[in-house]
Amino acid sequence: MKRWAAYAPVLAATCIVMAAWYFGRGIEHYDHVRRPLAVLGSSGAPEWRIANALLFVLPGMAMMSVAWALRTRLHGGHAWLLRMALQLGMLAALGYALQGVFNLDPAYLPDEDANRWHAVAWMLWWMAFALSALLLGAARGVPAALRIASGIAAMLVPLAMLGLLPWPVAFAHRAGIGLWLAWWFVLVLAFNRGAISAQGSLPTGRK
Repeated sequence: MKRWAAYAPVLAATCIVMAAWYFGRGIEHYDHVRRPLAVLGSSGAPEWRIANALLFVLPGMAMMSVAWALRTRLHGGHAWLLRMALQLGMLAALGYALQGVFNLDPAYLPDEDANRWHAVAWMLWWMAFALSALLLGAARGVPAALRIASGIAAMLVPLAMLGLLPWPVAFAHRAGIGLWLAWWFVLVLAFNRGAISAQGSLPTGRK
């Protein structure tokens, strides 16, 4: 399980990049910098069901399994904030996967039918991830490098998702996905190397 958890973020990133490249070729004039990944899985696009599975569902499920695996390795001595961070990380991964379940449908307005639920899943993904990174950075027993990386992720992801960075929005969203997977990779390495200690405790009244 330790080896699988370390490979999962890399495999998820590879799956997303290769799927984006392959399915992007099927849409005329598709620009990876300016058009979102969700367009590749929109209803009516070439092989849109497979695109959603490879771009969203499978990577999201893979990261859910990583979050679950790390969560089961915690014990009573680990910080409560660390536990909450992993729970929220699992919720974020679920939100990412659900973007492929509730795919975009150009036949409806943005706030109608599956398009509305796709937007909800997207918001669940990045909001839960930003909060997860913030809590992890504040948890005791976390190495300084991971604490700094978590703080950066918690700050940059909302800026990227809200289009507040000086980049095209679609590119910023891709950068957010990359940051999400890189954060998981660093977190798994910290667990596997035993760098996360059990110095924290549950809040008062919950011991």
